[in-house]
Amino acid sequence: MAAEYAIEMRGITKTFGSVVANKDVDLTLRKGEILALYRRCADSGDRRVRERAERMLISQYMAQGELEQAEEQLARLPQEDRERPMLEAMLRRKQKRSEEAWPILERELFRQASDLQSTLMALMDLALEAGDKTCARQYSETAEQAGQVFQLTAYAVASAPLQLALAEQDGPEALAVLERLLRSLEEPWDLSASPLYRHLPTKEATREVQQIMLQYLLEELERDPESAFLRETPGYQEMLERVHRAEI
Repeated sequence: MAAEYAIEMRGITKTFGSVVANKDVDLTLRKGEILALYRRCADSGDRRVRERAERMLISQYMAQGELEQAEEQLARLPQEDRERPMLEAMLRRKQKRSEEAWPILERELFRQASDLQSTLMALMDLALEAGDKTCARQYSETAEQAGQVFQLTAYAVASAPLQLALAEQDGPEALAVLERLLRSLEEPWDLSASPLYRHLPTKEATREVQQIMLQYLLEELERDPESAFLRETPGYQEMLERVHRAEI
């Protein structure tokens, strides 16, 4: 008899401190009943319960080969759901559409790598506020290494070291990193050149965006009071001239 159940639990007891919520409860669920339970939960008014149930339904449908139902359920899952890319890629593979799974997963890898780097830079800022320069430098180095490992843009790789050098008012270091960062905006960003993102097309407007960013950064350097120390660093004007010549 037990073999017909997908879930069988006996003698369940749950307490909250001295309060006994349930005692010696038995629970059995057949496979069809589990799906029915997920479907009810998928209609829940609680967003977290609903989205978790939707994810479970998608996984169950794929496991059973019911790909049309999985597709319909996937359409209900919000685009911003963190687990959606993985579920969608798995479904495309099940549907023998692996060519669509590649860009989905590569885009997700790029997003997570960028988020990781942003988190490390935020932690670096916290360490600087706490006066822990050693820890701040570790976060900066890790962020830079993460950018290199995950083959992010040269601009992203240089961002953490520049932020640290500016915070420490290290003129020579900031100047060296700044020139590297500015020069990165002169080179086309082509993610598809990386083996990690070779299925991601480069946007046609990328070069235009880079030029806008470069112009904004140059203007910000000239008017930002906190960058005054950098403008007084020997070699600053020469660096700007080199960047302008390369831009022209």
